[in-house]
Amino acid sequence: MQLFYLCHNPYQTHADLFLVRVVLVLVDVNIRLGNIQLTKQSSAILISLYVTIVVVLFGLLNASFVLITFKNANTRKSGCGVYLLCSSILTYFTMFFFLFKFLIVLLSQIGTITDYLFLKIQCYAIDFLLRCSLTIGQWLTAFVAIERVPMS
Repeated sequence: MQLFYLCHNPYQTHADLFLVRVVLVLVDVNIRLGNIQLTKQSSAILISLYVTIVVVLFGLLNASFVLITFKNANTRKSGCGVYLLCSSILTYFTMFFFLFKFLIVLLSQIGTITDYLFLKIQCYAIDFLLRCSLTIGQWLTAFVAIERVPMS
């Protein structure tokens, strides 16, 4: 069973499907080989694992620095500081959702997770949470931009 067909949603845009395909193509290389240890996986799977770890670490590091910066009360005097503080907290959630999603995809492709019901539920739940956190982050960024516009 390929996870792409399990997670296929007819309401997704072509860009969303492209991103899902990119991740799954990197992980899907060894789908027919079954239970293979992570260290003996193909280079495409290992590269996607390393890239995911680097992206998550840089995302968490960035969110930590922003959180430290906007934790100070002086930086939150305007609405922008509050929005950016909320955005940094939201970045933590987004990074954890992304990492969790990738690990589930990886483990299901390796053969560790085989429960169809779990895979179907997580497919919709994690994708929904990831999409919501990304959308809320974009709204917070838009709020910062709107507040920064000078009133003339």
